[in-house]
Amino acid sequence: LGFMADIGYVHHETQLAPGDRLVLYTDGIVEAASPAGEMFGTHRLHAALCRCSGDIRQSIQRVLSELKAFTDDQPPAD
Repeated sequence: LGFMADIGYVHHETQLAPGDRLVLYTDGIVEAASPAGEMFGTHRLHAALCRCSGDIRQSIQRVLSELKAFTDDQPPAD
């Protein structure tokens, strides 16, 4: 996961209930840039996920589709 020894990490616990989703993603999604250089950001990722039902496949397809449209189908930088 790329943990670094000299970085301080915050410990947090939470309880997930039935129907909750835990989304793990890399910075490659939120740092993907539009042709104008604007980053996709966590707000767009969150909004895309909120427009989906609980179906994980639909959620993944929605995020990838919105990411592709936002970046004008440019390959990721990292």
